[in-house]
Amino acid sequence: MYLIISHHIILLIIIISLSVCVYVECGCEVSGTVGWSTDCHVMSGQCLCRPFVNNRQCDQCVDGAYNLQQHNAFGCQRMYHIILYHIIWYRP
Repeated sequence: MYLIISHHIILLIIIISLSVCVYVECGCEVSGTVGWSTDCHVMSGQCLCRPFVNNRQCDQCVDGAYNLQQHNAFGCQRMYHIILYHIIWYRP
């Protein structure tokens, strides 16, 4: 009986220590995450980023994009929006 109880206690201590060692602080930027989530992958700490957003914390726009905003479904605007705007509205 004593051996069974001590075996379960040791197993519980190992599980608790593993979960503490593996946890990574998320620090997700909600403007760049899908569904404004603050959750991340338990092992890597990678947040779930919107399409035009990258970095572990979803706090940077991908190359060719700018202006990270919470209300933008893609997270950031692509540069071609600026180019199209100038092509359409530019009158020499």
